[in-house]
Amino acid sequence: MVPVLAGCTSSGGEGASAEGDSECISKATDFIAPYEALPTQIPDAFTPLNAPPPKQGSVVALGVGSLPFDIGTAEAVVDAAKQIGWQGQAIAHDGSVEDLNRKLQQALDQKPTAILLQGQPVGSILPAVERAKAEGVILAIASIEDKPSGTSGYAASSNGPNNFALDADIQANWIMKDSKCTGNALMVGLPFPILKASGDQFLKTMTADCPDCKSDYMVIQSSQAGTPAATNSIVSALQADPSIKYVGVQDGSLGLGLSAALKQAGITGVKIIGLTPGKQNLATLKSGDSSMWLTLSNGMAAWALMDAVLRVGETGQATQPIAFPPPMLTSDNVPSEVSDSTTFPADYQAQFLQRWKVTG
Repeated sequence: MVPVLAGCTSSGGEGASAEGDSECISKATDFIAPYEALPTQIPDAFTPLNAPPPKQGSVVALGVGSLPFDIGTAEAVVDAAKQIGWQGQAIAHDGSVEDLNRKLQQALDQKPTAILLQGQPVGSILPAVERAKAEGVILAIASIEDKPSGTSGYAASSNGPNNFALDADIQANWIMKDSKCTGNALMVGLPFPILKASGDQFLKTMTADCPDCKSDYMVIQSSQAGTPAATNSIVSALQADPSIKYVGVQDGSLGLGLSAALKQAGITGVKIIGLTPGKQNLATLKSGDSSMWLTLSNGMAAWALMDAVLRVGETGQATQPIAFPPPMLTSDNVPSEVSDSTTFPADYQAQFLQRWKVTG
């Protein structure tokens, strides 16, 4: 499928100088400063539970098999469940609404305590939501705009719109600071509503705060993520507008092979930034082939979503998303050893277990 341009472009003034608006540069520098240090503690908003989770429980976690971050998060949910003594299973789906709904029904047949997934709006899975509510199963869904309610059905959420808006603002301000507020940037996303909202926020911030900047947003189909089709689409966009010097990707899979594809096409001077990097993405920081990644790992995403499930059980109320700013990695602070599960703080699991009152 052909990538879809979002149809919304921000553009600054003509004839921008080598250095843009001084107030823009100052504000961008100040905005980025708090995120340049890597965290040593999980956010205080993950308050301690009053008591350990019940001993008996089970979860089924679903993820798009072709998206490493998504299926990796599902697998990390299973690990979190096992560490509190629960049973867990990860199920892959193909990213289509039809297959997701089939797999959700299979998950419900297992009668778990909770089913966890990411990125799928409630309206696309209503039969499963209604069945879960009727059967007392918690649906915990990360990275969507819908607000949870009740104690079964869609009752828990994590990594909500507040996080995605912050991601967009950090990326926009990083580009402003790095380009001295003269950058032309292309943001590339996947067809999930919350990513579109984040892309819109990116354009809004660039337009409002950087009079000499330009920006655009492009959507690539999930089935093309991590394939030459995705990188070819990005290369084509840069060839159509050689003034673009920054490419942001909203998922690490969209950055795989991108720097090599740019070199092969003879495109130079473009800086790559992004979200949810894996090992290959982070390795490009050390080689100088990318410039900045916001590092929500699948482990942190999974444990935050599991935390939301446990809070529904303890409070008897729906759990709204807890804000947790993403660590920012550059060539200056990327560790010498990285993996797909690199997370900050490194001992996040132990910190969650302590707040859940789970002892070894």
